[in-house]
Amino acid sequence: MNEHLNTNIYTNLGKQEDLEGMVYIETYGCQMNFSDSEVVASILQANGYGITNNMDDADIILVNTCSIRENAENRIWGRLDIFSILANRTRV
Repeated sequence: MNEHLNTNIYTNLGKQEDLEGMVYIETYGCQMNFSDSEVVASILQANGYGITNNMDDADIILVNTCSIRENAENRIWGRLDIFSILANRTRV
C-alpha cells in the first residue's frame, strides 16, 4: 500500500506564511505505519508545520516504511530516487 496522508483530515491554523514549513508524508506497509504517520503529522502541526498532499509544495518529505514487508521495502527505493531529484531542484 502506498499512500500519502489525506490532508483533508488536518487543518492548519493561521496562514501558510506563518507556518514553519510544509511537510509531505508518504507511508508504506502495514496499518500501524499509517497510524504512526498520523501521529507524526499531528505532532508536526502542533509545532507549527503544515501538511500537504503535494510533494512539490513540501519543504520536508518524510517517508514512513519498514523492512518487515519486502514489497514495501522494494518500492521505497524507487521513490527515494524521485525524492532525490526533487531535493536537487532549485526553488524560485
